[in-house]
Amino acid sequence: MGNEREILIGLIGLTGAGKTTFASRASGRQDLHIGHGADSCTQYPYTVSFRLDGHRVTLIDTPGLDDSARPDVDILESIAKYLADSYGQGRLLDGLVFLHPITIGRVTGSENMRTRVIKAILGEDAFKRVAIATTMWDAFRADAAAAKRVQHEERQVGIWRAMCERGATVFKHYDTRESALGIIRHLSRFAEPAALKLQVELERDSRLHMTTAGREVESQLREQIELLEIQLAAIRLQNYQDELADEDELDDKDDEIKDMEKEIDVLTVRREKLRGTVVRIKTFLATIFTRRPRGKVRVRW
Repeated sequence: MGNEREILIGLIGLTGAGKTTFASRASGRQDLHIGHGADSCTQYPYTVSFRLDGHRVTLIDTPGLDDSARPDVDILESIAKYLADSYGQGRLLDGLVFLHPITIGRVTGSENMRTRVIKAILGEDAFKRVAIATTMWDAFRADAAAAKRVQHEERQVGIWRAMCERGATVFKHYDTRESALGIIRHLSRFAEPAALKLQVELERDSRLHMTTAGREVESQLREQIELLEIQLAAIRLQNYQDELADEDELDDKDDEIKDMEKEIDVLTVRREKLRGTVVRIKTFLATIFTRRPRGKVRVRW
């Protein structure tokens, strides 16, 4: 019992990638709420604990970064607050499982943006502690040709290549307890846990928009606003120049203009909220619960 330690592992990825299912398989718990649609069932980070090889393992299930019911700003804020609280208590991560469904044939622009946010949360030095777990392999069990194609595409995905070059490892997760525990054992090989880039940055500056992840989300919001403004200007110009358009067509364009203006307003409010969000690390708790020996340099990824 004297050598027992808590192994803390985060689960991160897109909505529907199988984060909660992974936690359920690994822990053997059947009471976790697993979703099967586009909306995330995990609204806020929560933990699932169990014992493995004589140690306590705690998995942190996080909301999907593309939850259609919640904006990215709110999701990033909830993840940042949880990580800040954990960091303040001296509870550092041993590793992360980045789950990705292989049923997504090609990496879309939105997935690329979400992955950039994930990479900003982790920091490049953390990639060696990342297991990229591909999920939903059952969908190709009866189709060997499709599975071979997916495997080929899997190796070619640029957004993973940089992570793998810095030490991340790709696993096939077959939705079984044995598969999940194998990934956890791989991540638990490190002797000491370490901090994420987002945690280190929040310690220096508690303003969320000043972190790398915050700047990435703000950049994406700015790009969306600028694109909408360009499209809106084009519609207004066409509306002005088309003197021969009948009244119904003009009404349709007016409705489209109002919808785009409303969307711009919503995105602008989200951007302002991000810039006003402060996530403080309660360092007082670290003096009580710290896992870092006094006088030694912190281990960081």
